[in-house]
Amino acid sequence: MKNAVIARLFGGGAEWFKLLTCRWRGLETTSAEKTDVAEGLVPFRKPTFRLSEAFSSMSGGSWKLAFTLAEVLITLGIIGIVAAMTIPAVIGHYKAKVFETQLKKAYSTLQSVNMQLISREISPYNDYDTSVNGYEILDKQTKDFASLIKGAELCDSSKVKKCNRNGYYNLTNTVAVHIGPITNKMSILLSDGTIIWIGYYHWLFVDINGFKGPNRTGYDLHVFKITDRNSIVPITDPAHDTRPCTLTDLQSTDSYLGYGCTEYALVNKNPDGEGNYWNDFLRLK
Repeated sequence: MKNAVIARLFGGGAEWFKLLTCRWRGLETTSAEKTDVAEGLVPFRKPTFRLSEAFSSMSGGSWKLAFTLAEVLITLGIIGIVAAMTIPAVIGHYKAKVFETQLKKAYSTLQSVNMQLISREISPYNDYDTSVNGYEILDKQTKDFASLIKGAELCDSSKVKKCNRNGYYNLTNTVAVHIGPITNKMSILLSDGTIIWIGYYHWLFVDINGFKGPNRTGYDLHVFKITDRNSIVPITDPAHDTRPCTLTDLQSTDSYLGYGCTEYALVNKNPDGEGNYWNDFLRLK
């Protein structure tokens, strides 16, 4: 009776069970001892090896402990659902952090150049004033700025593919904007892909990631200006130079829409209400 039960349980008959129990005892056994084990005359001892090791030994290494196909498929399905729910948010937060970091880095670069000019007794405001020196002074200003930035490259009309200033859109992506007012064709290409254009009224246009996109004001295109105090600030500082930054009308065709966003982007503040700029206002999440 015992042997019949053993045969049904293990599929290999009493001999399979005998060898298994002997392995559990950790002993080299004789035929008589195997018989004693099978008849229940020798008690089991605490296993000193892994069960998978026994299965491997019993059938020439062909038996393996593993999950069933159904269990694997269910696990993969759960992983897929969780990934579908979380990956978009992770990507959005990553993009937001990249934009924020690139903008602050570009602003820091401009501030550094400005301080170097001042230390050389050059007024970034007066010495590059187009109303006094004509528009040709913008080329000189561009060259002077580039000379003070490590790894910077001057871009002129021969390098339009590197520093093309066309193809930009307003904040709502409804109308193209011209990076202006600018007359000079030169711009500055930084080693990290940032592009800087210098224009009338002491305006500085900065594309913080080059042609990677989305090439929209308030996202990767930002506007600064040099004040009569020889400082570089967002275009909306002081307040009399107001430019809009709002997404209350998603169909707006105001070509200046987004120029005023630099101020909010730098401090990561939502201009339309609660929350921060990059995640809640631009909805990069």
